[in-house]
Amino acid sequence: RVSGEHRLAMCRLAAEELEKVKREGFSPKDCAAFPLEQFFPFPEEPLPPLQASGFEVERGGVSYTVDTLTAFSQRYPGYGLALIMGGDMFLTVDKWRRAGEIFRLSTLVAAARTPGEQQRLRQKAQELKALGARCQVFPFPVLELSSTEIRMRLRAQAPLEGYLPSPVASYIQTHNLYR
Repeated sequence: RVSGEHRLAMCRLAAEELEKVKREGFSPKDCAAFPLEQFFPFPEEPLPPLQASGFEVERGGVSYTVDTLTAFSQRYPGYGLALIMGGDMFLTVDKWRRAGEIFRLSTLVAAARTPGEQQRLRQKAQELKALGARCQVFPFPVLELSSTEIRMRLRAQAPLEGYLPSPVASYIQTHNLYR
């Protein structure tokens, strides 16, 4: 198991890499393979820098989504919070600790993790809306990629290009993680 500190460091490296790509002139609007602007309006002004929060790691102890959302809603009053998750989590979110508060504090955004999962997610969204949740199921292209596959590639010493940002892959190798 990898520590929260290592996970946070990798998230920060990934965010820095995305910011570097953004500075070099890439815009989400440039993604011809998947026109994101049909789902998300992109402002004309530059987007704020992407950052990974260390809130849960720094707080320590057991971390529940509802506690993090509560803290963030207090820290950023007036902003809407989106809880972005894969389909596997979306299908169980109504069973999470204090699910009703999660629904009140955020908009649930789900993306399929496996081919053919879209219909199940749309059905679940209807169930969750009946419980008071705000939900969006986005038809992102399914990336058939899992942490299990990345760990297998690491053990086999196979290349990670196209699987992870290179600074994250280097960090994993430097710290001998997931072996």
